[in-house]
Parts: sequence; C-alpha cells; structure tokens
Amino acid sequence: MNTWPKHRLGVALAAGVACVALIAQAMPSAAATSSERNLIVNGSFENHNGYMPRHWTTSGAANDFSGGAHSGTYHMDLVVGSPLPNVASVSQTVTIPASIERAKLTFWTEDWSCGANVHFDAHVIAGGHDTVVKTIPGAACGPGYVETSVSLRRFERKTVTLLFSTTWVSGISGSLFYLDDVSLLVR
Repeated sequence: MNTWPKHRLGVALAAGVACVALIAQAMPSAAATSSERNLIVNGSFENHNGYMPRHWTTSGAANDFSGGAHSGTYHMDLVVGSPLPNVASVSQTVTIPASIERAKLTFWTEDWSCGANVHFDAHVIAGGHDTVVKTIPGAACGPGYVETSVSLRRFERKTVTLLFSTTWVSGISGSLFYLDDVSLLVR
C-alpha cells in the first residue's frame, strides 16, 4: 500500500527532471553535434597509462592527474620551474580535412601560476612552422577553469600537431596550468 501523496510524486519527478537539465548544462560545451566531428582523441585525458595520457605525446613535467578536472576525473598538469624543466607540453597530431565550413579548437585551462612569470601557449605546427594561436599569461592562483576557442580553418588540408605548453620564465617554482576537455570540431 502506497501512502505517499500523489502530488509529492509529481514534485519529485519535476525535481528529477530539473536535476537532469542542470547536469546537461554542466557538460563540456565541446560535444560534437551530428554534423560535426571531433578530431581529438582522448581530449578529456580520461584514458591513460599511469600518468601518461593515451594518444598524446608529453614532454617535461606533463602528467595526467586525477581530481580537479573541468569534467570527468582526469586533467593534464603542465608543471614548470626549477628544479623541473622550464617547459612542459602535451601534443597530438591530426589531419584537418579539406572543404570544411569550420575547424574550432576548444580547450579549458586553470591557472595555478600564483604570481610566477609563467605563460600557457597553444601552438599549431604545420609543415615545420610553429604558430602560436593563443597565449594565456599566468596571473591567477586558481581555482576556476576558463574556456578558450580558436578557429583553425586556415589549416584545412594539413596534418598539424597541436601542442599545448606551459613555460616558466621566473618566480615561484612548481607553477602550473591545468588543461582539460580539448576538442577540434570540424564540419
């Protein structure tokens, strides 16, 4: 025998629908639509082997860490400063197809430079030429991810290496940027 009033069941269902709507809004905005295709593999860094993300090449003190992710569980830590290397990077090579309307690179960063002279760069390396498409100067001491989007349409019909790096110039050693939810949507 159910003694729960019917009007409370309706309120509970409405609350459940509202929760689903809020969760959907909190999902990363880089989800591909049916007319788009994401060229990045493992852009959320959830698939890894120890501290190394699968499908990515790392250099310096670049590690796949759990906790503090923009979405999911894992993110990349790009840690720099003495005694660590002055540059930490992660990269992936993709081919941007011909005859596309758009090629939109999107990524999320969280700045933990805490006053050090540090910067984060997004590079596109094509045909031996390194183009910095976005620089984010270190200034904050977390927390809070920031979304960055850049058009890469000018690189259509090219195989490119997308390289994300943190560079330490001076100041607090062990400074870092978090990187998460990388996508390159084409249509």
